Amino acid sequence: MTHWRQQVSKDNPNLHWWDIDGHSPIKVVIESWHSGEVRDDDGATKPKTFLNLAKAKKPFGINVTIAHIISAVLGTPDMDKWVGGEIVLRVAELTSGGKKGERCIRPDAPRGLRMPGNCAKFKYLDKGE
Repeated sequence: MTHWRQQVSKDNPNLHWWDIDGHSPIKVVIESWHSGEVRDDDGATKPKTFLNLAKAKKPFGINVTIAHIISAVLGTPDMDKWVGGEIVLRVAELTSGGKKGERCIRPDAPRGLRMPGNCAKFKYLDKGE
């Protein structure tokens, strides 16, 4: 299946689910991180933190949910210590909140990880490792 998003947004400068669809789950190494901006649906800019991944052409924007999972996987909330760390990215779908049903990328979370209440719920769409 070719999702319309893959064609309409294929030139987006940031890493999105359609970039890894068909390759998920995929192991990646975090090379560095930086702060930047993204445009929301209304065209306004807002701050965003990005991870630069080894062998990836696009930076990966992270949110609270993603940061929480990476902190659990790598054992620290210190982003400087994430550099060199390996995570597994997977295609997922949001199951709660205003964007319910949207696809996204989520790191593979350790079994039993308790997510804070401000993290959107999701389910993985691939078969996992």
